[in-house]
Amino acid sequence: MGAQPGKGWRKAAVGGTVAWLALLASGCGSDDTVGGQATADTSQSAGDSSLTTTDAADTTQTGDGAGGCSPGQCDDGNPCTDDTCDPQGACVHSDNSTACSDGNACTQGDTCAAGACKPGSATAACSDNNPCTADSCDPKSGNCVFLPAAATCDDGDACSSGDTCAAGVCVGTPSCSCTTAADCADKNPCTVNTCVDGQCAVAMAAGATCSDGDACTPGDLCDEGKCTAGKPIACDDGNPCTDDACLPGTGCVSTANTATCDDGKACTTGDKCVAGACQASTAACTCTISPDCDDKNPCTVDSCDSGTCKSTPTADGQACDDGNACTAGDACKGAVCLAAAATACDDGNPCTGDACDPKAGCLHTANTAPCDDGNPCTKADSCAAGTCSGGIANSCSDNSICTDDSCDPAKGCLHATSTAACNDGNPCTDDGCDPTKGCSHAANTAVCNDGNACTSGDLCGGGACLPGAATACD
Repeated sequence: MGAQPGKGWRKAAVGGTVAWLALLASGCGSDDTVGGQATADTSQSAGDSSLTTTDAADTTQTGDGAGGCSPGQCDDGNPCTDDTCDPQGACVHSDNSTACSDGNACTQGDTCAAGACKPGSATAACSDNNPCTADSCDPKSGNCVFLPAAATCDDGDACSSGDTCAAGVCVGTPSCSCTTAADCADKNPCTVNTCVDGQCAVAMAAGATCSDGDACTPGDLCDEGKCTAGKPIACDDGNPCTDDACLPGTGCVSTANTATCDDGKACTTGDKCVAGACQASTAACTCTISPDCDDKNPCTVDSCDSGTCKSTPTADGQACDDGNACTAGDACKGAVCLAAAATACDDGNPCTGDACDPKAGCLHTANTAPCDDGNPCTKADSCAAGTCSGGIANSCSDNSICTDDSCDPAKGCLHATSTAACNDGNPCTDDGCDPTKGCSHAANTAVCNDGNACTSGDLCGGGACLPGAATACD
């Protein structure tokens, strides 16, 4: 129904509808009736279509056409209609196609159509290219919103499975058998172990030196992934008064015996081994000087007394040499030279296999065992030529798009904050990165260029470059 007309009109029911009727000039009051019916203007029938008619296409008329409206009374408050008062006094509301605002800051270029404001194009493409966020635009502010979403994803790591989104980040469950070469260590010096794409790779270290744990077989070598024993040691200290043998965990051991022997002196008879030394039982001839009485035992003092040889035990604890390079701390006890401990052949180098030969002493043979070169920027290090060599480079990846990962030999892995991965290439957004939430792109109001030479003073708004004033080309 149109706006209420001015004085001289009254509302009445006509033909089942309500209409405003003009009072007759005869002066009938507002309650005058004719034949029980409200009296209508004789120039208009109660059912005249000018009372209320509507063009279904694009025009609406209100009023009865009796000069009862003015242009100001026809304003329907809709920017998408042109409101007028026609010559018959009826309000007309015609659809237009002017620019308008749909009240949504996330759209631009809104226009009228069919009497309503239709949204234009989106002001910004709110996409952070992160499958773990639900991207949208806030209708009130026009800013992009990126909320964590629950979804399946791919974290790009071949060593993970069941990747899912958590707090805006794609997280997988480690599914490979290794992450570093250290995870693949099999404690076998005859294999070279590496981690390739999350799977352990094992190569044979053919010809490499190793140790089978048996001190009696120095010079062990790797063959088909196994440590093969070297040539057994010939444990012979050259002393007929000791029984020589090799113990796997210790090496050569010499035990004193009581065998017959020859002390090398023509003036003695019945020589017999006593406490590891050959001793004469009877002097067969006289001596003239003490050297004639030398029994080759470092733990006795030999002398010639009135033409007879005498051997006196030295003091217990006196240093001596049992002739075995694999023993240390040798000392006399009861006229016998005894070893105190095995020779320490460990050179502290993990890249050598240490062993001892009774005659040659300590042996240090290069191996190819896993090691640590002390450089945090390498991993899967291994021994070569007796030294630890760096393996593959350490990527230092922390699986975060918000950091630039690098490695410093002195400091180790470094993770510098970076927003490079979140750069959307849009000068009208300020790009940020949060390790938990991921990328963010907040709209700004910076100066920009819309690419149109016919505008100037372009400014960002709602994440897009909005044209400024038209360039004066006159």
